[in-house]
Amino acid sequence: MSDTDDHFKAALDEAKWRYSTHGLSASSRAYEYGILVVKNAFLVSGGGLFFIPAMVGLSASVDLSKAFIAGVLFGLGVLLALLGNYVIHINWTLHGAIWEKFFEIERIQIRKAYKVAFSTDEADLVSAKASHARLGWWITITFWIPHVLAAAYVASLIAAAYFLYLSFGVLQLGGMS
Repeated sequence: MSDTDDHFKAALDEAKWRYSTHGLSASSRAYEYGILVVKNAFLVSGGGLFFIPAMVGLSASVDLSKAFIAGVLFGLGVLLALLGNYVIHINWTLHGAIWEKFFEIERIQIRKAYKVAFSTDEADLVSAKASHARLGWWITITFWIPHVLAAAYVASLIAAAYFLYLSFGVLQLGGMS
């Protein structure tokens, strides 16, 4: 085997190592953090959703219309957490796909650099770069959507707690009781 072949193989091995180390592991690390956030969102909103009927049954005086609004807002929180989780899943699926495109681009460039390119490499490179750019755009969009949903979740949670306290007379519309 020639020295060029050894360098070519080493360059491909390094590209594969970079892909498997950074590309594939990035999605699993981020997924774990996303799980923690979404799990806590489900727990808080879901807890509020189940707390309301229990307390309504135990309370002698409760404003049912405000308790219903609180329940709807806690339910909205659960829905927002679910939507956020799904968009996060899409985002990290796209991360995996963009690393595959990056790896494909890098392999083509290595083959061209070592003059072992295939006849289709030039067209494949153009296609892979265009796909890489599209994936990058979608990653950006799916990165910001969960942040907007999180802000809506926090607003929903605050409003739900407010209506919950109103329904049990802990707060009055004009201030504290």
